[in-house]
Amino acid sequence: MNFFSNTSTRGKILALVAVMAFLLVSVGYIGYRFTTKGAEDTRFMYYDRLLPVDWLNNTATNATGIKANVFALMTAADETVRKNLNDEISEFVRRNDRNLEQIGRLELETADRENLSRILAALEVWRREWGHTRTLIGENKREEALDYFLKNGLAAISAFQGEIQKLLDRYHSLGEKAYRETADDAAAAISLILGISAGAVIFAVLLGLFIASRIAGPLNRLRAGVEKFAGGDLTVHFEARTKDEIGRMGASLEEMAETLRDSMKSIAAAADRLGNNAEDFSAIAEESNAGVEESRAGVDDVSSQMDSLAAASEEINASVEEVASGAQSSAQKSTEMATEVEHARMAGEEGMKAVNQVVSSVAGVASESEQAAKEVKSLGDRAREIQSFVSRIGGIADQTNLLALNAAIEAARAGEAGRGFAVVAEEVRKLAEESNEAAKKIAELAGVITKDLDRVVATSEKSAKNSHTSAGLAEGTRETIGKMMEALSLISSATQDLAAVSQEQAASSEEIAGAVQNIVSRVSAAAASSDIVRDQMGEVAASAERVAQGSEDLAKLSVELRKLVERFRFDHGTESRGLVPAAHKPVRGKK
Repeated sequence: MNFFSNTSTRGKILALVAVMAFLLVSVGYIGYRFTTKGAEDTRFMYYDRLLPVDWLNNTATNATGIKANVFALMTAADETVRKNLNDEISEFVRRNDRNLEQIGRLELETADRENLSRILAALEVWRREWGHTRTLIGENKREEALDYFLKNGLAAISAFQGEIQKLLDRYHSLGEKAYRETADDAAAAISLILGISAGAVIFAVLLGLFIASRIAGPLNRLRAGVEKFAGGDLTVHFEARTKDEIGRMGASLEEMAETLRDSMKSIAAAADRLGNNAEDFSAIAEESNAGVEESRAGVDDVSSQMDSLAAASEEINASVEEVASGAQSSAQKSTEMATEVEHARMAGEEGMKAVNQVVSSVAGVASESEQAAKEVKSLGDRAREIQSFVSRIGGIADQTNLLALNAAIEAARAGEAGRGFAVVAEEVRKLAEESNEAAKKIAELAGVITKDLDRVVATSEKSAKNSHTSAGLAEGTRETIGKMMEALSLISSATQDLAAVSQEQAASSEEIAGAVQNIVSRVSAAAASSDIVRDQMGEVAASAERVAQGSEDLAKLSVELRKLVERFRFDHGTESRGLVPAAHKPVRGKK
């Protein structure tokens, strides 16, 4: 039993579990064996007994169907009915062949194999008799076929069914025997399993009680010592009687009790030192608090100045940003002005080209006007010459008229001899008058043309003069546009220079703004740092106050600690109140 007592609790529990597992495995194995055997017996009963019986019954039933169809075939008059009956007989034969083939595939005993051979032999006899009967039916010898079937066919099929019945009877007897054996095995297995289970339960209960007593006994003793220890009796000793977990726990508790006893003695001494040091901490905390308040006032002043500096830096930054924005706008406007000046210069060049074309056109017009005036003047001279010619023609017509008149007078004087000449003279006179009228009209028309040509000449000369004036003005305009182009070029160059300077000024302003922003950031950071320092100084002041309060709490704690230590007993028959506070000096003497 000492060996079992020194075994660990885990080992004891594992031993109990191992025994229970062994008993459970034993019961399970026995159940598994009998269950497996029952499954094998059931499989054997189904495949080697039940299925063959079903096949044999089906074969016997098919034989009966064949016999009925044979009688119907011999009495049927309709060819279709006979064909259907023959098909059914063939189907019955096919089923019987399949059933007997499946039985032959089984692992049969010698007697069963002999019975199957007799069944097959009877089947061959029946098929031979049936073949002869079917031949007679095919020859339409129905009465002879019926007589032959009654004498031979029925006997053959009855013999076939008799052999099948013998094998069925044997399978029935074998099935009953297998059922009785299976029932006996199941009853034996149940009895064995129940016996082993009952024994396992009893053994497990006894073993569990034994192990529980070996575990609970030391635990109860350990619990009693712990209760005294929890009540403040530090003189309790925990004995380690065993080497299991409980024994090791007792040894650990004994070490803890010894350590706690020493610690309580040290705590009693520390309580005295704590009370003395609390007063020193309180004085130091008050001095620290006064110094912190002075530092805090200085930090507040610095923080205020840093805030003012940060505000001024922000104003400078805003001004620089406005300058940068103005320079950027100036650069943009200068660029736009340079673009517009360039557009104006290009328009001036186009205007110069147009003025040049106008000058050329006006010069051409003036030249053409002078030429036209000359031609019109020449045309007026020609018209005057025509008018002179027409006057001369009128004179000639008048003279011709006079001559015709004279000729008419002379013809009248001549009488009949001059009548023909008188007619000619009359016609000449008329022609002369008509020529005179035409000459007058031409003279009048030539006069009108001459007057019109004179006005055209005057207008052409005035147009030529105006064209020369326009050419002079166009030339002056061209010179003015040229001067304007030179001025636009100068303005464009100056505007581009102004844009470059404005851009440089904007870049410089942005750099200045960045620098000022950096200064603002640093000043803000310094102001924030001063605020943080001020807050930290406040925290330090609060900490100093808490230290002072903590010193007072330590003084109170030392008193409470003394009271708590007095609750414990350090030595047999001696309470701690006899050691505190008078026992502090001896304890310090040991240290």
